[in-house]
Amino acid sequence: MTILALAKTDQQKVFFQEIKEHFAYLLTLTIRCELPQVLDSFDGLFTFEEVRTDLPAQHFSFEKSIDGYQVTLPALRNIESTLALSQLLNQFQQKAQFFLLDALPFRLRLHDRTGKTLYSNHRPEDPFDFFEDDELPLDSWVMSSLKDKDQHQLDMLIPSASFDHILIQHYQELFDKQGKSLGYFEYIQDLKPILEAYLKESGQALVGWSDVTSGASISNDDFDF
Repeated sequence: MTILALAKTDQQKVFFQEIKEHFAYLLTLTIRCELPQVLDSFDGLFTFEEVRTDLPAQHFSFEKSIDGYQVTLPALRNIESTLALSQLLNQFQQKAQFFLLDALPFRLRLHDRTGKTLYSNHRPEDPFDFFEDDELPLDSWVMSSLKDKDQHQLDMLIPSASFDHILIQHYQELFDKQGKSLGYFEYIQDLKPILEAYLKESGQALVGWSDVTSGASISNDDFDF
């Protein structure tokens, strides 16, 4: 990763210089005192102050703060602080890799083999904001159901009082090349735009089960659900 580090003081520069020298295997750090106008060449931002930017950012602080990771110079003073900082940077790298997923227009979550949530894009707020806690682990019955299915996938219709959306919840168990389970992939998507596009292209229509006799029904231009 290529990271921009904003350092306004000598103390901040010393800290970022330590990061640059000891974690070169993980990231490339560019230290500047001001935010450049063009940020296209950077994958993330390290800063000691709040900065308005679309880049994924990691905040630091020399004092105890709920908004930033507290550091003490020298940053790599002992094995404990080195390991803690290494873990922080690795977590930031993983988070930045998911950055594009945060913008997806449907809810997405990744879980490890135990069902623990590793990532959630917390989107979109409407109409999928009916989950009280995005960090809740995957239900054990879902994991069991996935293991029992040949394709290791499960799709469920989410009941909705509105005809504006057809919400489908999809679960998929993930495997490596050797067939070992890696975890679970979950997303919720509005099927209605996809279904409308298919019906328009195919010239078909949805009809009630009691009305179906044989073959597909030919539609007109009115796609009412």
